Amino acid sequence: MWRSVLTLFGSVCFLGCGLCWAETPTVVEAPHKKLIELGWDIPDTAFLRQNYEKMEQTTPFDGVIYELAQVAKRDGQEPQKQSSQWLWDATPWDRATFQPAIDDLKSCAFKQFTDNFIRINFSPATVAWNDDAGWKTITQKVALCAWVAKASGCTKGVAPDFESYGSELFRYHPDSGLSFQDTVAIARQRGAEFVTAIASEHPDAVVLCLWMNSINASAGRSDTPDAILESAGYGLLPAFINGMLDAAPTTMRFVDGCENGYYYDGEEAYARSALDMLLWTSPAMRLVAPENRTKYRTQVQAGFGFYLDMYSNPKGNDYYREAHEGETRFDRMVANLDAALSASDEYVWVYGEKYRWWMAESSEKPEFSPEPESVLWQAFFPGLSDAFWAIKDPRIAGKRALQTLLEAGQAVNLLKNPDFSESTSDGKEPLNWGNWQHEEVSHGTFGWEKRENGGVAVTRNVENGCFIQAVEVQPSERYAVTTTAQIIGHGRPKLAVRWQKSDSTWCCEDRDVTFVSEPRDTADAPNALEANAVEQKYMMTGYVKVPAGAEKMVLLLSIDHQRAETDRCAFENAAVYRIPR
Repeated sequence: MWRSVLTLFGSVCFLGCGLCWAETPTVVEAPHKKLIELGWDIPDTAFLRQNYEKMEQTTPFDGVIYELAQVAKRDGQEPQKQSSQWLWDATPWDRATFQPAIDDLKSCAFKQFTDNFIRINFSPATVAWNDDAGWKTITQKVALCAWVAKASGCTKGVAPDFESYGSELFRYHPDSGLSFQDTVAIARQRGAEFVTAIASEHPDAVVLCLWMNSINASAGRSDTPDAILESAGYGLLPAFINGMLDAAPTTMRFVDGCENGYYYDGEEAYARSALDMLLWTSPAMRLVAPENRTKYRTQVQAGFGFYLDMYSNPKGNDYYREAHEGETRFDRMVANLDAALSASDEYVWVYGEKYRWWMAESSEKPEFSPEPESVLWQAFFPGLSDAFWAIKDPRIAGKRALQTLLEAGQAVNLLKNPDFSESTSDGKEPLNWGNWQHEEVSHGTFGWEKRENGGVAVTRNVENGCFIQAVEVQPSERYAVTTTAQIIGHGRPKLAVRWQKSDSTWCCEDRDVTFVSEPRDTADAPNALEANAVEQKYMMTGYVKVPAGAEKMVLLLSIDHQRAETDRCAFENAAVYRIPR
């Protein structure tokens, strides 16, 4: 239920966002859900240039939060590292110093990492709120980061981390000589300057904040929020965010990355948090100035942070997530990441400290902070990347799992008569396969044809129907499913998976899944719905996990939109493979 409610809510919010951005109303598709990597293995641009291909090949991410860092050499001074992770001071930067970073990024022909971000830390935070000269230098450096992001051609924007690694910038200090309200006013001005600097170079940037107002939800639930914010560690952050909204162009998007997502457990917790970030009556919205609430609603997305170490730390650690009864900690981790991604509008950033996602290809040791162990997350959690792919894109997960099983010689097809080589005694239908069509709209036929190396299951003039076979399964098992279909004329083949109890009654309807067909032979194949006697082969592949309570997996080789007896669909080579744990 929560997933359905939130999906609808997120779609409405994002549609509103699209209507706001465009001068005339347009239809905007909901964004694809994305996993973004951040950790103690944070790369710089040189590391990306040297290793990006392997990084994409071996991890399930859609992008990475990287460090923008170069060594500045000034006459008469020792070389000094300048880093976006240590930006918030009055030391000026020179743009020419960072041209090599742009060159690094332009050399990366990213295919999978479509959403990359420059990490900006608000550290060491040695510039006072009322230091105009210091803030001018800071905003120049922020604009430089946005310049690199835009010029790189492969960076969506910046990822601000408001956490106090140095001085507590966002805590009000009574000894500053300023009242709380005066400090709030200055903080709002600085927030506007921060976003103006980004917009000057990258007006369509995505600003993926590791948190926004979600960090101050308790104040948002109060009738007197200032009374809480005045002594809170991030009590000035809502004012800074209001300034960001004041200056934001309509082309800019913000993400509340809700680092508190580290601690959530279960679908309801993530769904409630997303509503707390975005509803008009939510705690986060109550911290937004009334004049900015429409802009907040239309330009801010709900996201989550996800902390891998919660599931790898030993018991007794402060950051430890126990498994639920009847499952492993790995299962708990995967279920919670699934819940986080489902509740998010678009982004979940995955954070890890103890282990790494990648190693350097070159002999140079990358300058990671402080020395994570030389163990890959994928080695500590076997099957981790495949599990993440299954959450993010079950079609790709199915293809990866199928390839692995075939290469290892472990692919055992659980279907009966999967190649349709046998027929019923009358030779009219494939053996062991049932069929169904919608009686009110469909008046087609199901049949079988012999082939040299097997056979095919054939439909003609079926507006809405399918071939069916059930396989006995157990909860938590994982399967790769696949089939191909040859189309002549109109029609769109699909592969669907549904669930039943042992007595063949339907169950777990909210876990039904459908894999839409893709042209197998060419990316430019004609649309099967519009084709006219054009022959084209399609492939459907996917990855599923058996939900609790299910005892049968029902495979449906589906076809719809056939219009005449000349419209023909021939299914072949169906398969259900169990994926070993």
